[in-house]
Amino acid sequence: MATNAAAMNEYEDRHWRVLAHCLKQRRHTAGLSQHVLADRSGLSVSEIQHIEHGRRHPKTGTQKRLCAAFGISHLELMSEVERVEREWESRGL
Repeated sequence: MATNAAAMNEYEDRHWRVLAHCLKQRRHTAGLSQHVLADRSGLSVSEIQHIEHGRRHPKTGTQKRLCAAFGISHLELMSEVERVEREWESRGL
């Protein structure tokens, strides 16, 4: 049972790291500063920083606000996260 719990924690940790990576990459690709993204999403700059550095795990509502600021659907973000998770897993990251 401990092995399953450890595997789940590893999976969750990777998921949050990948989500943070994808959000930061989206912001960079869009050419947005953290300040502009904060304004567009209604979040604080501090919240954006914490999310991008993996110190906070955004709830679905926060993720959707960020998606709206990027002009994408939440489904599109989650598909990107799944793709990157598979890529990282295959590379042993």
